[in-house]
Amino acid sequence: MEAFGSNTREDRIRSRRERIQKRKDAKASDGQPRALDADGIAEGVSEGKRQTQTSLAHIDRVKATSIEEVTTIRINADNRENRRRISEEDKRQDRLRRLQEEAIESGKRNAAVEMRWQELMGYNMPQELLRELNMQRAGCEAIISSKDSLISEFRLELKGKDEEYVKSLKQQGEDITQLISRMRKQYQDLQTEYASELGQIEEAFMRERDELLSANKTEIDSLFDRRRQMEIQFMELKQEREEGYAEEIASLRVKDAEDYSKLKIKLETDIQTLEQQLEEMRATYQLNTEKLEYNYRVLTERDMENSTTLAQQKRKESRLKDALANYIQKYNTQDSKHKQVNQELTDEYRRITKQYKDLQNKFRHFEVADNDRYQQVWDMHAEECSVLVEKMLQADEIIHSQILGWRWEPPTEDVLAKPSKKEMSETKTEEQLALEGTVQEKGPVSKKKLKVMLGMLCNEAEFLVDQSTRDQSSDTNSQVLEADSILKALSIENEKDVERLLGYFFDTTTDEDEDSDGEDQSQKDPLGALRKTCKVKDGQVVATVRKFVADRAEKQSDDGAMQVQAASMAEKAAAAQRTKRRKEERKFWQRVANVVPPKTVRVWNALSKAMEKYENVVKERSAAIEEVQSLENQNAELKKLMNQYLSADVNDELHVPPTQVIRLN
Repeated sequence: MEAFGSNTREDRIRSRRERIQKRKDAKASDGQPRALDADGIAEGVSEGKRQTQTSLAHIDRVKATSIEEVTTIRINADNRENRRRISEEDKRQDRLRRLQEEAIESGKRNAAVEMRWQELMGYNMPQELLRELNMQRAGCEAIISSKDSLISEFRLELKGKDEEYVKSLKQQGEDITQLISRMRKQYQDLQTEYASELGQIEEAFMRERDELLSANKTEIDSLFDRRRQMEIQFMELKQEREEGYAEEIASLRVKDAEDYSKLKIKLETDIQTLEQQLEEMRATYQLNTEKLEYNYRVLTERDMENSTTLAQQKRKESRLKDALANYIQKYNTQDSKHKQVNQELTDEYRRITKQYKDLQNKFRHFEVADNDRYQQVWDMHAEECSVLVEKMLQADEIIHSQILGWRWEPPTEDVLAKPSKKEMSETKTEEQLALEGTVQEKGPVSKKKLKVMLGMLCNEAEFLVDQSTRDQSSDTNSQVLEADSILKALSIENEKDVERLLGYFFDTTTDEDEDSDGEDQSQKDPLGALRKTCKVKDGQVVATVRKFVADRAEKQSDDGAMQVQAASMAEKAAAAQRTKRRKEERKFWQRVANVVPPKTVRVWNALSKAMEKYENVVKERSAAIEEVQSLENQNAELKKLMNQYLSADVNDELHVPPTQVIRLN
């Protein structure tokens, strides 16, 4: 054991030194391995690091010695336990051998006793029967005494084991006390060694610090000397450069004077050339003036011709206005007629929509009632199944823990976890969300933008004003009446339609604050800034109004399709929810049906077969017990008959009556 402990300690020390050497080699600046000194430390290492490595090696040796002292106690305890187990195994084998020998000997004696019982039935004389019975009793007592002696020996060994156990506890207590004392001693020794080595390491680092300070001071002094020499050299070079720069400036002055003379001569020549070009341009301007006068006379004659054409166009405009008035009258007649038809169709559409909503409400009512009834039936069956599952799990626990003696584990997941009712009862369907919708109300319509838009409509869409409005309008309120007539012609009846039309003229994202800023900037024309931001230019008002009417008609036609599409989406969402709910319910019933895994079912089948065999054995034992009871009854009857025979009067006539030889109870 000492050799084993020594080898282990040496191996640990050697491996620790190898690790230290590897770290030193890795930190080496040149990347080459360094030579080692007598203590196994690389050469060239600082004094502080050298002392640190030496202290670590010394601490490791102290630790190894302490570990060896502590390990010795465990090794001795292991040896004692090993010897005890070997001795115990020898004793156990001896006990088994003695039990086997005693069993063989008892078997032989039992066989001899059993064989003698059959011979007893052939004896008729009471004296011989008594003698044989005494012999049988002696044999039985010999068997019992053999077993009693073996039992007493085993009891003595058991008592010896108790004493040995007490001694072992005492020895273990002593080992633990010794182990604690050695551990305390190890702690104190390590504390002392650490303090000592720490002091030595600190002294080594202080010496190394003093050496570094002196070396750094010497290096700094040399650097200051070098800096002073460099400053002197720099001053000399600077003086040389300044002299060179002065010479270069003088040469540049001479050169610039020559260049100035050349440039002056060149500029005087250019002035003469430009004066000649000026005279040429004056002649050209005189010629252009004569041409412009001729063009003015031509344009005057053309203006007179345009005045004649304008009079003709005015007469043509009056004729077109008369035709427009006729067309407007026809339009008003057709418009009133179509508005009445549209109103009738709207009322019919509202009535059908109301009936459709009533039908939807009835459908939802009956659907909720059916779902409640279905949920009640489902809960009733789920409750019954939960009772059956709990009984089955209780039976499985009893079988595992009481019959099989296994540790029972409940199912890993919640078998009776019901599907979530949140999606069935609390959330709204997609159809309700589609029918309800959310409309975000916008802010009030900008009055300034509206004024600009109506002014543009009155200027370029005057044909939309009916004749009666034209007759009633005066100079003061003509624009207001015309704007009202134009809005009626476009079927604009509420503020929402006005805001939609305003979106075709202006960018609705601009704020009223921006308009107010424009007013501050242009106080003379407050609406000038808004006219500049208008998206519709002059001459595009009629096209914009046509686009608005077409988009509104298309939107009205798309509203019905959107409602149908929303209803279809709602039905699809409801079908998807029903499918998801049915899937969760199927998973629930599958979990309930498979609460007992196939492995447990196989165990139950095997247990059932074993219990059937056990039942057969119990039945056979019951039959054997009944047979023994029958034999005991027969023996009692035989004893009763024998007592009758022995108490008969004929026995008084015998010289040796049986009552003096045998007594039967």
